[in-house]
Amino acid sequence: YGSYSPGDRAVDDAVQFGWVGTQADKAVEAAALMRDILKRPSFDAERFAAAVQQVLAFYGSSAIAFRDIPAMLLTWERMGLGRGDPRRGLLEAARAFRPEDFERLGRRLSGRTLTTYVVGDRDKLDLDGLRQLGDFREVSIDEIFPR
Repeated sequence: YGSYSPGDRAVDDAVQFGWVGTQADKAVEAAALMRDILKRPSFDAERFAAAVQQVLAFYGSSAIAFRDIPAMLLTWERMGLGRGDPRRGLLEAARAFRPEDFERLGRRLSGRTLTTYVVGDRDKLDLDGLRQLGDFREVSIDEIFPR
C-alpha cells in the first residue's frame, strides 16, 4: 500500500508513504524493497496511462455533498488553492501531466531522506539487518504511547 498527501495547508510539507505487512523475520527484506521502490521508481507506460485515467475518472465523478461545501472551501483556501472550487484546474493539470513529468518527479524524490518504521516483536526481528539499512533507533512502547 502506498499513498501521497500534499499536506493540509500551503505551508505543509508533502508526504509520500508506503506500508508493508509481513512477518517479523522478513522485515529487513520488506524494508529494503520499499526503500528501493521509493528511491528508484520504475516507469511503465501502461500503468501510467491507467493512473491518469483513474485520476480523470475521480475528478469527473466526485461530487461534494451539500453539507461538506463550507469545509471544502476552507480546506482549499488553507491549502493555498485560492477561493472557490479548484477541481477544474486540477483536472486540467492531470490531463496535461506527461510521462516525463512523472520521471522528473521520481528523480526529485529519489534524493530525499526516507524514514522507516518497523513495528514488531523485537525477539523475532533481525535488528542487525535493520541497522545495515541506515541510521537506527529503537524506541519503547512507552515512548510511542506515553502515559
